Amino acid sequence: MKILIAHGVILGLTAIALPAAAQDVGSNPTGPYIGAALGLEYYGDDDVAELDTGGSLNLQLGYRFSDNWRAELEGGVTGIGVDGSDDDVLALARGTIGVYYDFQSSDNLLVPYVGAGIGIAGVGFDFEDVDDDDEDFESEFTWHAEAGLSLNVTPHFAIVPAYRYTWIDNSEDVTEDSLRGHAFRLGARVSF
Repeated sequence: MKILIAHGVILGLTAIALPAAAQDVGSNPTGPYIGAALGLEYYGDDDVAELDTGGSLNLQLGYRFSDNWRAELEGGVTGIGVDGSDDDVLALARGTIGVYYDFQSSDNLLVPYVGAGIGIAGVGFDFEDVDDDDEDFESEFTWHAEAGLSLNVTPHFAIVPAYRYTWIDNSEDVTEDSLRGHAFRLGARVSF
C-alpha cells in the first residue's frame, strides 16, 4: 500500500510540474546545488530477519562542473521494519560521495542521468528486547549505482525521480549476508 501511495505522489507531482515546465528552460548553471530526496527502500529478506520496505530521507550538497558532469556529497537515514514486529527496526545511516553524468537534451526539460558513489554506512538492528549494551551497530563500506530523470522546472529548480541500487558490506556480521537494496526516490534540487 505504501508503494502505491508513493507512486501516486510521484505521478501527481510530475503531472503538476510538466505544464509549468513546458518551455525551454535553458542550460543548468554550473556551480553549487543542494537537494533532498524521500525514498522507499527494499533490502529483501536476511537470515537474521525478514525485512519490510522502509523509508529514507537523504540530503545532498553538490557541484555542477559542466552541463554534463556533477559531483555530490550525500547523507541519508533509513528505517526498515522487521516483518511481524511493530518495534524492531534495521537502521541505516549513510554518507557517500558520488559522480553523475547528465544527458542534456535540446530543450533541457527532461534530462536523464546516471551515476555511482561510494561511502560508509552505519548498520544496526534496534530490537526492543535487546539491551543497549548488546546492540550491534557497525560501520560498513557501501556503494551505489543510480539512474534518474531531472525534470527541470526552471534552470535553478528540478524535480528528480530516481532508482538506486545499493550494496552494503557485511564484514562485521550485523546481518547474515551483505545488504543489497533497491530504492525508488523522489527528490528536488536547487542550483545557485
